[in-house]
Amino acid sequence: MSPVTLFAVELVGNASVNVTSDTAATAKNMAMVEARRQIISESLAPFAIGSELSAAIKDSPDDVLANLVATTNIVGEKTSATTYSADIKMTIDSEIAAQWMTENNVENWIRESDPANSERTSVVIQLRNGLRDIIELGKILRTRKIGWKVKRISDGMVTISVPAANRAGLIAAARTAGVIVIQ
Repeated sequence: MSPVTLFAVELVGNASVNVTSDTAATAKNMAMVEARRQIISESLAPFAIGSELSAAIKDSPDDVLANLVATTNIVGEKTSATTYSADIKMTIDSEIAAQWMTENNVENWIRESDPANSERTSVVIQLRNGLRDIIELGKILRTRKIGWKVKRISDGMVTISVPAANRAGLIAAARTAGVIVIQ
């Protein structure tokens, strides 16, 4: 069996900004808006339909997008009379982001409800040996009677959806298959 890397959904992104405006304060506000939109786009992209996500971000006011951000860290902040530059790291709240995407008709799979109303969670698996890895993991999940759905395959990664109550079983199955679990 080939090793696969498995990790839970973590919505963290970084942006480097350098903005010039009439004042440093205005430049900082503009830089934060720019960083927020970039980080939200890049962080949510693996878990949503790209064109739908881009349209929703473009159409959403800044204060609405600010509500998606759980934490912000600023490093290397520099200002002059008219410029602002920094490296900005933001963590996106996955529950709020999923709700916002649903409200804006963006198909997504961060968390979803199945017909029986049991909560589901998405897991991203990095494939090292192509589809063979996911086929092997699928066999083990079927043996353990863990229902799963493939949501997206892209760039050597697959996003699957499993009932949240079966997350521990998924991790056990991944270990059985020789998968490395990253928390």
